[in-house]
Amino acid sequence: MPNNGWLASSGAQSTNWKIILKTISAFLAAAVAPSIVFFAICLWRLFSNGELYNNIIGCLFFTVFAFVVAIVHIVVLGLPAFLWGWRHGLIHWWSTLIIAFIIGATPTIFVFLPNGLIDYTFPVAAIMGLFGVIGGFAFWLVWRFLPLGKTKEIRNTAG
Repeated sequence: MPNNGWLASSGAQSTNWKIILKTISAFLAAAVAPSIVFFAICLWRLFSNGELYNNIIGCLFFTVFAFVVAIVHIVVLGLPAFLWGWRHGLIHWWSTLIIAFIIGATPTIFVFLPNGLIDYTFPVAAIMGLFGVIGGFAFWLVWRFLPLGKTKEIRNTAG
């Protein structure tokens, strides 16, 4: 079997698993963080309206829905952006936040504009972009600070 550099030695295999674990953890954090913020906003709105006990199930349902939407954004847009950014050494806090805003906002624009909802498109896209920033920041924090070795060392070892 030819040696392509990915599975060069047991040390490299250990490093590869660290990369995989770190990446999965960062993507999970990117999905969970905006869902938690969404849940907190939902609870606050229900509590301030005095409807907490009547609509808590709906709040939980929409939080799970927000998590699923975040996972779809991550798989369809976030993973390719991460692979490209990692390949080119461009994963920094500021680049992650910019790309996360774009990943959060862009699908909203493509859904709202063709349906004639132009008045709502950009405000909702901005809100979705901010949820993307929350997820992107959570991703970057886990990716940067998860104690499995520094990403720069992993990047150099992985080739």
